[in-house]
Amino acid sequence: MEVGEIRELVRHSSRRWGRRAGTLAVVLAVIGAVGWSVRQDQMAREALDRAARAEKAAANAQSAAEIARDQLRGKAPLDSALRRTKHQDPEQIQRVEQLYQEIDALSQARERVDQSLLPRAPTAHQPR
Repeated sequence: MEVGEIRELVRHSSRRWGRRAGTLAVVLAVIGAVGWSVRQDQMAREALDRAARAEKAAANAQSAAEIARDQLRGKAPLDSALRRTKHQDPEQIQRVEQLYQEIDALSQARERVDQSLLPRAPTAHQPR
């Protein structure tokens, strides 16, 4: 082989390795970007879960503090539906109590209907 042919072979070979190295770098960069994106998504989900748990714990703590405050003042504890209302509006409280009474009345009516629909056991003096 002549020197010119050797140089051409080395130059051609180095270009091929350069392209391969460039392609490999691009592939590795894409894989790294996908991995980073997946990790960021996972971390965001975990943060949202933690925030939801903290919000729930704060609501529970606030409810417990309101109950304790009412007990210290000597008030009767409010129903949970009334505690959840931010305003202690007497009209709202009365409406909630009225709804509870209606629910109780409907429950009793349903029980009476259920009892009337049950098959009755035949008594001794009823013909079969």
